[in-house]
Amino acid sequence: MKWKFLALLLALSALDSRSQGTIYLSNLGEAGAGFSVGGGSQSFVTGSVTNGYALSSVTLLMGAMLDNASNFTVSIFNDNAGSPGNLLGLLDGNSDPRTSGEYGYTNPGLILASSTTYWIVATCDSSSPNPPIMPPGGYTWQETLSQNILTGGGWSAGIGNTGFIGAAFQFAVNATPVPEPSTCALLGVAAFLFLRRK
Repeated sequence: MKWKFLALLLALSALDSRSQGTIYLSNLGEAGAGFSVGGGSQSFVTGSVTNGYALSSVTLLMGAMLDNASNFTVSIFNDNAGSPGNLLGLLDGNSDPRTSGEYGYTNPGLILASSTTYWIVATCDSSSPNPPIMPPGGYTWQETLSQNILTGGGWSAGIGNTGFIGAAFQFAVNATPVPEPSTCALLGVAAFLFLRRK
């Protein structure tokens, strides 16, 4: 009975940590200083965990939509000399964030390598109410001039293509370290013992 309980506890603990992850980067609580209409891109650098990280979620702070827009997408790109390079994965989430608030986007299968630069890229289809006099409308990703950002595990925030010197997009990244093979083996033994005792 004791082994069964221990095996179940280990398995549940592993599943819980994998689903929740850790917030490694966040500046969501900082004072706003404008916004980017229609999308933008923000870089970040992962920590040094040997096997990399499973991306749990990316959260963006959005403002009220300006005029008309549709098909808002959030993706992860690799880095190409300080700019977004190739698309690595599209994140699932709200494609019409027209009201102010925090919006979460996920891709459970996306693994981020350690000590590597990545880009969060947001885009949308936008239109102008009076072209070419009025600029295009769109969804508004909020920006901040604050340099205060919650960091953990050796992660860091990079540059954001905001159009304003010193500004960064407001976002958070939640991820889970990929376990060492020995940890996976231990969980396998625990599961085996649980099933055997059952």
